Amino acid sequence: MWSIYVGNAPENKSKRIRFADRKETAPARLVAYADRHLSWGRGSALQRVETHPEKLPSQLNELLRSARDTFAINSASTFSEVIEAVAPDITGLGVQVRDKLTANLDHTSFSMNASGVALHDGNVPFRSMGTGSARLAVAALQSAESAQRHFLLMDEIEYGLEPHRISLLVSHLRKRVEASGQVFLTTHSTSVLREVRFGEIFVCRRDATGKVEVKHSAATATALLDAKRYVRDLGEALLAKTILVCEGQTEVALLKGYAEGAQRQFQRFGATVIDGGGASAPAIAIHFASLGYRTALLTDSDAPIPPTFSASLKAGKIPHFEWGDGRCTEEELFMGTPQDLRPKILELIADEIGEPRTLGELSSVVHQKLETLQQASAYLSDQEWLRRIGRLAHKSKWIKKDYDLCFSIGSNLLGAPGAPSIAHLPWQLDQIFSWLCSDA
Repeated sequence: MWSIYVGNAPENKSKRIRFADRKETAPARLVAYADRHLSWGRGSALQRVETHPEKLPSQLNELLRSARDTFAINSASTFSEVIEAVAPDITGLGVQVRDKLTANLDHTSFSMNASGVALHDGNVPFRSMGTGSARLAVAALQSAESAQRHFLLMDEIEYGLEPHRISLLVSHLRKRVEASGQVFLTTHSTSVLREVRFGEIFVCRRDATGKVEVKHSAATATALLDAKRYVRDLGEALLAKTILVCEGQTEVALLKGYAEGAQRQFQRFGATVIDGGGASAPAIAIHFASLGYRTALLTDSDAPIPPTFSASLKAGKIPHFEWGDGRCTEEELFMGTPQDLRPKILELIADEIGEPRTLGELSSVVHQKLETLQQASAYLSDQEWLRRIGRLAHKSKWIKKDYDLCFSIGSNLLGAPGAPSIAHLPWQLDQIFSWLCSDA
């Protein structure tokens, strides 16, 4: 009875033999593939017989270099016509050729046929370039020999490309089909959406039954200039399944911060929150809902929505979240949060805009000289004072244009583990996130 002693792992009872052990035992079968042992391949009999097998790679590399040098000298003219034809397109797409475009042997495909010849930049194969450069080079080659083709198909055109290279490639492809033909692109990039024309964009969506619906980006009642602006400025919404249109950047940052702090990342449900730009938020929500997106609206309550928009929201079954009680977001931050969070919100704001400014502006509201934030905290338990402080924060733009500050409030305070949820704002956030994190 034969057995194999496993020295390094005697407790291993599996029937699998490690490569190191197979190398020691050197098993071989005299069957159809036995001829592999007649070459110096990995694990072959010839390689094991070799006295100094470690010298073989360097010897082969030396031989390959000699062959490449000879090929470059004697065969340059054979491929010169092709090189001259594709070089302008490759360089025209921004691929940097540091030496000279040539054809030479590719050592990874070394063979006695044409597949062993590859495009090179000097002595460096093009396949060794970065993903973006290599993809642009392939795009140039594909379009260069596509004169007789009617269609060009490119999936996820943005893959491996910086925005400026995307712009260049889209322009290149458009020129290629000016006379005849058509290009079909798919994308998940807002950079691509900004480079293509509005009339070229189609939204493809698949419902729960698997049915695919394709809609033109202009297939809504939205004014043409506004629809174009939404694509360019709010392209991320086109790439989601669920869209919450917020009145402004403040709400977007608070929600994203809360999502991170409370570990309720709505993004994993294919949802996004976007800046509706103030008064245009209802119109934007209606626009995306008409394109087939699951859409909702979040606004302040200090300025009522015009009745025509309210009617359209109801007709489109678009949920409308608002703070209520005529509050702007800053008022809701102070009035709608639990008592113990209010001083922390004020401290976070003071750290950002400066304590002297915070105390000075608060003093003008309470008509009393405030020396410390602790003194200001005495006014954070009365709803009427809280409303005045919230209005001050809104008027003075304490948080209005500071995305990072709003994100920090949402993450570190509103969404912090163990944060109370009995007050109005935490309750409202729970309602919003229940909708965002649902497919209903």
